[in-house]
Order: sequence, then C-alpha cells, then structure tokens
Amino acid sequence: MKKTICAIAALLTVLLTFGGCGGYASHYKAVGFVHSNETESAFMSFYEFEGTMVFKLKNKDGGALEYSAKLGSGEAEISYDCGNGKTSLRPVKQGDELAGTTDPLPAGTVYIIVETAEKCGNGDFRFEID
Repeated sequence: MKKTICAIAALLTVLLTFGGCGGYASHYKAVGFVHSNETESAFMSFYEFEGTMVFKLKNKDGGALEYSAKLGSGEAEISYDCGNGKTSLRPVKQGDELAGTTDPLPAGTVYIIVETAEKCGNGDFRFEID
C-alpha cells in the first residue's frame, strides 16, 4: 500500500513539474474572433479583443518570420520566442497597418505572442514562416 501511494505521489510530482513546459498560454476576451494556427502559419481577426493570444509554429529550415498587422483601435504588442527568450517585434497602435520580416530564426518551435493591455478593435494579424 505504501509503495502504491509513493508511486502515485512521485507520478503527480513529475506531472506537475514537467506538465507546463510550453511556457506561454492564451487567455483573452473577444467578440467576433476568428483564428487559425497551422504548422507554419497563423492568423487572428477580431471585432474586439483583450488579453493574450499565443501561436505555436514550426520552423523546419531556419526561415524568417513574415508578419502583418492592422488595428482599428487600441494598442497591441507582438513578440516571439524561438528558445532564446521573448523578443518584441513592435507595437501596433490604433490606425496602424504594418508588415515586416525578421532575420532568419533558428530551426525549431517559434511561439508568437500577441498581447493587449486594453480592449482593441477591428484587428487582423497574420504570421508565416518563410
């Protein structure tokens, strides 16, 4: 009986320790929100959005990240993490329409994080590994 309890306790400890190793999680309130996350591309469009949206892309060949963003109201921050910590791309402010490409990123998983501190309106964000 003691061995069973010890085994269960050890298993729970391992699950709690390694269960959340992704590091980033989405949490948001949104109206008219459409989003997609495929292997090498992702997008989000919304009427209203407040919070954090995280996309997980695979960078198989060490390509660059292409992005575009439009925002009708509010302000959002776009960041990415490819294993070396979170790197800010740029803020997107009310009325902005922007596009850009990063330098080539290391092969592996790329997390893209879109964060708002306030309610934003009429947004469209698109990301693709080139």
